[in-house]
Amino acid sequence: MVSDELSLELRAAIVPVHAIRDLECDIQVAGLFVSQAITNYAFIGRGVAIAETLMKKGEYEIARAAEGEYPDLSGLSCRWLPIEKQDSKIISMIVEAIDGENQIPDDVMKDLLNIINADKADGHPVSESQVKIK
Repeated sequence: MVSDELSLELRAAIVPVHAIRDLECDIQVAGLFVSQAITNYAFIGRGVAIAETLMKKGEYEIARAAEGEYPDLSGLSCRWLPIEKQDSKIISMIVEAIDGENQIPDDVMKDLLNIINADKADGHPVSESQVKIK
């Protein structure tokens, strides 16, 4: 579907947590409840990088659909209205500890959070009032 519509080649895998932990790495997820409509998630640990490496090796791969074959999406809908563009940019950051370290130093994280929070309240580029449902 993505390759047909957007000319992109994507890979997908479902990597079990035990596969990551068997490699003596870990992955944890933390959800931050922002509002009734918004929950932000952060993944902690080298497990995301390990999962990506395993996927790129073809392990735990989800098979591609045949050309022209599309999933049955009947019954699914998106009830969110588009968010109006603001005078800012939305970025996603992946921050990893240097090799041999288990975590990012507190002062580095503090500096990153200060940069993120400098432009918008609490570092959230979209306010709760901007999120609307049809």
